[in-house]
Amino acid sequence: QKADRDLRLKLSAGAPRQDEDDGRTVGFESDFFRRQAFLTVSGQLQAEAYACALSGAYTFGPTFRAENSHTSRHLAEFWMVEPEIAFANLQDIMNYAESYVQYLCKWLLEHCMEDMEFMAKTHDKSAIERLELVSSTPFERVSYTKAVEMLTGSAGSKKFQTKVEWGIDLASEHERYVLD
Repeated sequence: QKADRDLRLKLSAGAPRQDEDDGRTVGFESDFFRRQAFLTVSGQLQAEAYACALSGAYTFGPTFRAENSHTSRHLAEFWMVEPEIAFANLQDIMNYAESYVQYLCKWLLEHCMEDMEFMAKTHDKSAIERLELVSSTPFERVSYTKAVEMLTGSAGSKKFQTKVEWGIDLASEHERYVLD
């Protein structure tokens, strides 16, 4: 009977429950934060409505994620620009993203050269050259399927920590290999 009840609890919708007398206590031990947390994902939902009225809108603010990640760059809280564009296709979105990144690189070079020189001197000698390259070079685009083919085909002799197969999230090591 206890096994049946445990199985029902595992299969039931909603938050996992602890085995308490009332059966209503949420079990946080398997959650990302391991305790109760109150998070909002972002302002993206509101921006979607504005984009339908204005054709384009964006938010810039704190974003929270509460899931495990396959990358070391994942943070539970970070600030993010989230553009919302009505009636855009994937090509439109990639074009906007490329333009925005190039604009930011140019802006840094024009308005923050002293800071960038400090960065190049103390942390990353090629920072300025990389900004110049990114700001002036069209981005190459590779489909997910093509990236997986690149990783499993010619990279067959390359051993990755995370196995490559179609349908998985690409890990940082896969992204670096495709970019090289």
